[in-house]
Amino acid sequence: MINLVKIMNGMMKMTEITSPEIRELLKSVEIIATRPAQATARELQLAPALFAKLMNCRTGGMIQIKTMIDGKEINFEVVP
Repeated sequence: MINLVKIMNGMMKMTEITSPEIRELLKSVEIIATRPAQATARELQLAPALFAKLMNCRTGGMIQIKTMIDGKEINFEVVP
């Protein structure tokens, strides 16, 4: 199972994204896109965190995704 750890006021330290994490990202995005009323808080947190991790890993950190809630930057780290 994939857990999320919210890190406030810190840089994201990313590890390489795994195939199970990519599958979780795709599942979360599918639920949000096709059945938004059934999306849970887990999917709503997991999708942006895993997408940020995917972009960071695939571009070697050249592209980073920042998540903002109520105008404040929130850094997520996905922890196996």
